Amino acid sequence: MELTGLHFTSAVGQRQIRHRTGRGLGGRDDPVDFVASVIVRLVQHPDSALGKTFHVVNDKPLPARWIFKWMNANGYHLSLIPFNEWRKRQKQYINAFLVDIRFVKKKWHRYFVFREEKFLSELSIFKNDNFKAILAELKLEYPYTDARMLQTYFRKLSARNIMPRQRRSTVSKPLSDRVAIVTGASSGIGAAIALALASAGARVAMAARREEKLRELEQRISDEGGVAISVKSDVLSRKEVRELVQQTEMALGPVDLLVNCAGVMYYTCMKNIHQDEWDHMIDVNCKGVTNCIAAVLDGMVKRENGHIINITSDAGRKGFPGLAVYSGTKFFVEGLSQAMRSELADKGVRITCIQPGDVKTPLFGLSTDKEAIEKYDMSEKHKCLEPYDIAKAVVFAASQPEYAAINEILVEPRDAPL
Repeated sequence: MELTGLHFTSAVGQRQIRHRTGRGLGGRDDPVDFVASVIVRLVQHPDSALGKTFHVVNDKPLPARWIFKWMNANGYHLSLIPFNEWRKRQKQYINAFLVDIRFVKKKWHRYFVFREEKFLSELSIFKNDNFKAILAELKLEYPYTDARMLQTYFRKLSARNIMPRQRRSTVSKPLSDRVAIVTGASSGIGAAIALALASAGARVAMAARREEKLRELEQRISDEGGVAISVKSDVLSRKEVRELVQQTEMALGPVDLLVNCAGVMYYTCMKNIHQDEWDHMIDVNCKGVTNCIAAVLDGMVKRENGHIINITSDAGRKGFPGLAVYSGTKFFVEGLSQAMRSELADKGVRITCIQPGDVKTPLFGLSTDKEAIEKYDMSEKHKCLEPYDIAKAVVFAASQPEYAAINEILVEPRDAPL
């Protein structure tokens, strides 16, 4: 029997293993104890183990960035810097502290200073089919790294002052310890919602395609005493949306609240046939919403608790000229929400639609159909809403007790009623 290059064949070795692992924690509590228990079980079942090689390795390692996000979200603050800056600092360290150790200095230069960023993600790969098969036979489960395991390790590191933890305010807030995902969070209404939820005590995962903007917002929330992580994600990619939810649950916990805010709007005259813009609105405003719902709904139903807030529009209540396709996408989300509300009422999941009128956001600058803008864009004729006005409505809806459901909130400029 061989375990990643180590042989255990003698009776003495078997007795030593049993003795040394007798006080292990067992189960999934500690990977070291798990490996020890596997070795003991293999020695006890030689017919299953002899002549085989077992690579006792994690075949689903967590990306380092996920762990860094967990650390920042749980009070162990790190500053993430670009790879080139990190490499520059490594070179300075090598030159300053390893001057007299030529062999080590040469190795450091080889593996860090002169490598590209992708080098750090190129992991060695081991086939562990034998290991998986023997685990199934022994009825053992591999202890994959998760938030609970990280919490255990870092709590012990903090207790020894190896990894100090920043203390957070214990003042109770309306959304304390609730976990929220906000899409379209890099600017406008989405950014305002993320800030407002964090201020109300929620732990917020912010998703958008513009990662730099998300990081700026994450830093602002942290400076204000809140908890947030940023995840680059395109709502049109099912894979990226699933990873968004996985990262959120890893760093913050199960998702309690999803705010679907990612969206686009173009003024177009139907006769001018701006089909690419129509398709883009349908993709983002409809498919983006269903992709995000699909990623969180199963967990919410299993926990019998959850809240999905869709940022729709007053154009989901009335079709507006110049916004025919946009109105259609919002009618879609309204209809979807109404049906889900009825389906999920007895599953503990609430569905809310926030229906803004004109809001001062970058959306108004996307349109290219000049005729449609001149004829139908009335936003310059009255005072528009601010993004924070919509964010306050989201916090209000999310703060209600579990038995109360805010189904719809229509928020419009005073001078532009529906």
